[in-house]
Amino acid sequence: MLFKRHISFFIIAALVLALFAGCKDKDADSKPAESTDTTTNISSSQEPDTSDDTETSEPDVSDSSVDSSSEKEPSSVPSSSSQSNEPHLHAYKITRIAPTCMSEGYTLYQCSCGAEKREDFLPAKGHTWGEWKVDQEPTFTELGKKERSCTVCDQTETEDIQKLSEDDFIDEIHKLVNEKRKANNIAELRYRNDIQECADICVSELMKNSENIDLYNPDYSALLNEHGIVHKHAKGNIAVGSPDENTVISNLMDKEESKNNILSSDFTGMAVGVAEKDGTYYWVLLFIG
Repeated sequence: MLFKRHISFFIIAALVLALFAGCKDKDADSKPAESTDTTTNISSSQEPDTSDDTETSEPDVSDSSVDSSSEKEPSSVPSSSSQSNEPHLHAYKITRIAPTCMSEGYTLYQCSCGAEKREDFLPAKGHTWGEWKVDQEPTFTELGKKERSCTVCDQTETEDIQKLSEDDFIDEIHKLVNEKRKANNIAELRYRNDIQECADICVSELMKNSENIDLYNPDYSALLNEHGIVHKHAKGNIAVGSPDENTVISNLMDKEESKNNILSSDFTGMAVGVAEKDGTYYWVLLFIG
């Protein structure tokens, strides 16, 4: 009986040990499964870090895309070296320049590269001058001035008017005397070339007596008779000093006797003698009727 009890005890103990060993195996199997779950959780928690690395590298990715696109551009755009080898074809802008008074006209061709050329030249037109206008009348001693302008471009030019010659002065004195007579309703005097020699003789005598001019009183009628000039009346006016014809007539008109001679209706003709000596001018106005 006792033996059976011992055997039963050993059998029960073996079963307990076997059962205990099986429980250990199950625990060992369950522990690796828990470790796998832990690893997965750690990997999941690290995903945000992986995301941050990608964002910071985006510029690199962007840079690489830019580089790849710029590398394609040379395939579509020729290099500068290839451009320099190609001939430039001018595209000219055409401008027609009309001729002016002083400049010639032409057709101007201009390219954007800076090249230009001129063709189809037309000659300058030249000035179209208006009438001369006298700015300063000439005198026996001074030049006059005259001016004219172009009717197109307003360019002006001036010229000197020669000093009055003896003939010019004589004509001017004759004109001024007749202006005074006309203003007083008296007939104009005609110029008598046939008594010019007598007027010239009187001037020569006047210069010889320049120191005693007040005493010079020629017999005009006798002089005319010597030269066979038929007349009824003869008088003369004397002027010394001024080279200006207007001043000569003005001074004579201020003297009563000389003024009466200029305005006398007894006279129908006149002649003028003029001469110069040492810068002094001498005149004799010879009247005849």
